[in-house]
Amino acid sequence: MMPLNFGGLRDDGTSGLALNDGSPLRAHFFSQSSFSRLAVVHRNCIVKVPQHTPLDLFAPGMWITDRSVGLSAIMAARIRKAKEIIAIDIQPSRLELAKQLGAISTVNSTEVDALQEIRKICPPSGVDYALDCSGVLKVIETMVDSLAPCSRACSASAPTPGKRASVDVFSRLVMGKEYVGCHQGGSIAKEVSLRLFGTFDE
Repeated sequence: MMPLNFGGLRDDGTSGLALNDGSPLRAHFFSQSSFSRLAVVHRNCIVKVPQHTPLDLFAPGMWITDRSVGLSAIMAARIRKAKEIIAIDIQPSRLELAKQLGAISTVNSTEVDALQEIRKICPPSGVDYALDCSGVLKVIETMVDSLAPCSRACSASAPTPGKRASVDVFSRLVMGKEYVGCHQGGSIAKEVSLRLFGTFDE
């Protein structure tokens, strides 16, 4: 998966883009190069956009912002009508934006113990679902510890390869708690994209 997603070439080793002199360019980031002005993509990466969708929303590179994955997760949780949505960060400005986008509770982990606060907000055992978008080992460990029985934690970001987080294996086993990784949203792009298009007016 690493060469295919980050190698800059198609799975057969060729590139769909080249300079004027014919020299191949490395593109195809995650098999489609969403950060390019021009992209040659595999048909599996193409999603037909509903006619009424404003096309200016799809301008390349328009929405590359700090912490956008976590904030997008908050919006998704709101759309899915989550009963409690907790945003945790160290920057007050980001926590304020999280509230505007759908967070019900916010926690500044530089001011309080995040795990204790989570358990106060979701007593007695913690949360049903948790998502980390920082890749910080301590944050990942806290996320996993915040889980209630029969719940799931997910990492959508990671530290450099080889780094390891510590988890209480016994607790994961007897309480049925899961920790998984999220690769490209963990979904079928054509299905989830159409669902997202349908939420544009929400």
